[in-house]
Amino acid sequence: MEYSYDTFWDAIEVAAKAEDKNEADTAVGFILEAVVYMKQSGMSETELIEYVKRHYHSFEFDSDGNMIEIGTSRTKG
Repeated sequence: MEYSYDTFWDAIEVAAKAEDKNEADTAVGFILEAVVYMKQSGMSETELIEYVKRHYHSFEFDSDGNMIEIGTSRTKG
């Protein structure tokens, strides 16, 4: 997971510096590619939506913008 996390943020940083791309479009592109992969691997729409909801609710951000995983003391940022 750490590799994909780092690769994702590296691509976002490259997009932020590019004149013809932006971070939001790049992130959405990754999300859409992931949806294609998950559908191709057999995940149902309901399973995908529930997985995304669980992940969305599994973290918060502190006042410095660091991600805090709920139920742990781990931070990313």
